[in-house]
Amino acid sequence: MTQADIVLQTLLENDGAVSGQWISEQLGVTRAAVWKYVKELQDRGYPIEATPRTGYRITALPDWLDEPLLRHALRQQGYTGSWGGILDTHDTLPSTNQRARELAINGAAEGTIVLADAQTLGRGRMNRVWDSRPGMGLWMSIILRPTAPPHRTPGITLVTALALHRVLADMYMPVGIKWPNDLLLGDGRKVCGILTEMSCDMDRVHWLVVGIGLNVHHTQDDFPEELRGQAGSLAELGFQGTRASILAALMMRLELLYRIYLTDGLTTLLPAYRNASVTIGKTVQVTDSSLPIDPITAIPAMRSGLAKAVDNEGALLLETANGEVVRVVCGDIRG
Repeated sequence: MTQADIVLQTLLENDGAVSGQWISEQLGVTRAAVWKYVKELQDRGYPIEATPRTGYRITALPDWLDEPLLRHALRQQGYTGSWGGILDTHDTLPSTNQRARELAINGAAEGTIVLADAQTLGRGRMNRVWDSRPGMGLWMSIILRPTAPPHRTPGITLVTALALHRVLADMYMPVGIKWPNDLLLGDGRKVCGILTEMSCDMDRVHWLVVGIGLNVHHTQDDFPEELRGQAGSLAELGFQGTRASILAALMMRLELLYRIYLTDGLTTLLPAYRNASVTIGKTVQVTDSSLPIDPITAIPAMRSGLAKAVDNEGALLLETANGEVVRVVCGDIRG
């Protein structure tokens, strides 16, 4: 962090005004330097009040993804976990997953978090475009290095969805989980997608990147025309908080569930996942990666049936019309 960021962190950690003299002593700089850093923060848009003989006070918390604001949110949440040692924040990236992959390849530690205020090449599953305009959502990726074997890693997507579901439920934001990786509003509009990418050998995982796109502040007019009526946001549920507060709550919840998953697998988490599911019990169509793609249309093959359950490895159990129960490990739900 820069010296200006350290001044900002000092102001965030104190409810009242902080004297310039005290800040200068803590940083080992002159009071003139403190004023220069405060002016820099004000020029960046931070609402900082300066009062003679009293000091400096930040009067509001902007909904930005600056590292000092994120770390302040973590402290307020009481987060004591091991993630977030590196918060790699950007105004704009092509893709947080792309950046996280680069960091993971170069040895970045588990729990490294990449955030961007906007993405220019954001995408979801099946290479679908994910609209990621500035200031509207939480566009982030987490680097993980799980000790679980590669065949168990699809469960981490379900764990992430469950963690997000619990965070939003705690904020009175009712959503449901659509297998395997979406969160939906009550009317079926998508509010969040999860994209997991991995590098592995046959018997071990080198790294896993979990990308999360959560629509926070959008109105329907903010979405591209083709997504209106299909996409939704937390603002439509009445959310008025900050994205940093969501991130802090998610880190606490996800790290806890991830540790449980590495120890026990999905077994102890599945009851909560099933309760949150809007897929189980419905008749659906699923693209099934185990079936051949049509060589003429290049359209993935579909299976239809009743979504009976999610098993202990995260696969969807689909009962077809002839009574056969098919295990779908990876697919895209329709219906």
